[in-house]
Amino acid sequence: MAQQQLHATSAKPARLQGVLNAGVGGDKFENVIYRLTGSSDPSRPLGGLLDELRNRNVKLWVLHVGTNNLHPKRGLRDYDLALLRLIVEALLGMGGKILLVGLFRRKDVNDELVVKANENYLELVRQFQEEESDRIEFLEPPLVDKDECLVDHVHLNEKGYQIWSEVLFGAVTNIVDDL
Repeated sequence: MAQQQLHATSAKPARLQGVLNAGVGGDKFENVIYRLTGSSDPSRPLGGLLDELRNRNVKLWVLHVGTNNLHPKRGLRDYDLALLRLIVEALLGMGGKILLVGLFRRKDVNDELVVKANENYLELVRQFQEEESDRIEFLEPPLVDKDECLVDHVHLNEKGYQIWSEVLFGAVTNIVDDL
């Protein structure tokens, strides 16, 4: 997979109306599943986002998850990819399109493991597309300089977010314009 090297510009994307960011730093696939489905534990019942958003006619789900499941020595496990598949299936069941975003390189995880994870993401998207779902696309994140664009081992700094926001905003607006 070829990644494109991008440079930050002063362009500031406009804010999209009707956007909900349900992400939380530190999340793993398991946390996303819990947030989507909630809990039926009688001592701590919690509704899930899938139920709350069922009648909202969501047009696009941007799914950017998995970096916290990356193990520095082994990358993503088959189990992790099975959990990602469950998340994608649940979101496809809600309607709308899915933009599955690949993982950024990290300072504490070998680049080859991140590349392998992104190849697995792309393969998952292709599997869904072969199953007659044209409602899922893969977005490879831009290749950012780890020394210039990360504030620590994993989190983007301002320059990294400028680069990322241009790529993500472009992809999102292209998809939404086609709906």
